[in-house]
Amino acid sequence: WGEKVEPGASADGVGNEREKNSFRNLSCIGNQVKIIKGEAKNSIGVVIGKVGYLPNWVHHLVLHFQQETLDKLAIGDKVQVRAYGVGLELLDYPEVRAVSLSPELLEAMKIEENDGKLVVPVTNVVPAELVGQGSGGSPS
Repeated sequence: WGEKVEPGASADGVGNEREKNSFRNLSCIGNQVKIIKGEAKNSIGVVIGKVGYLPNWVHHLVLHFQQETLDKLAIGDKVQVRAYGVGLELLDYPEVRAVSLSPELLEAMKIEENDGKLVVPVTNVVPAELVGQGSGGSPS
């Protein structure tokens, strides 16, 4: 059992808090990640989560890589996030707010329109007890 178990790898910015917050807050779910230093150099992954998120505050990113890449990662390896998507808007739906969503992920979601409403396909249902903090409940 673990309260804060996360899949994949975690990454954070370097430097002072303003520099770290730039890395944390400008990265979006679905952004491409490239390892630029370490044994897994040039491997490609994707941002799959932002942990500790409160408005304008993120503790670190959660990254997905293939298992062979994960096996090569070490503390101190450097990653580069192709960070874009902040401020993404659905022009036909100004009341819908896209938060930390990359345009590629939005497109891959295959959202449809039906009777003036957006229909988002559900691929899996994950029980809240597996999601932990972030599923809409208060921190423990």
